[in-house]
Amino acid sequence: MRYVLAILLPPSMALAYGGCGSFTLNIILCLVGYIPGMVHAILIVLQKESNDRHQAMMKEMVKWQAHQDLKRNSRRKTEIVCRKKEDNVTASGDKASCY
Repeated sequence: MRYVLAILLPPSMALAYGGCGSFTLNIILCLVGYIPGMVHAILIVLQKESNDRHQAMMKEMVKWQAHQDLKRNSRRKTEIVCRKKEDNVTASGDKASCY
């Protein structure tokens, strides 16, 4: 739908997705020739979609990194607890199994 609007009404899509500067440039391009304005509007829509995908991917990477940090921290805590148990058990002479 965005691309159809970019073909039919290039300045409106330039304003919606690109801002005032892109809108002004698109008006000038449409006055020079309809096809340059149309191509410009399509490029603006493509760039906006690319930026949206990039932002979504960055959010997922941050979530993944936070999850990995939690896993890493819980492993460290488990290792510390196991070492303490092993130290206590070896002092008493019993065998230690933590995992």
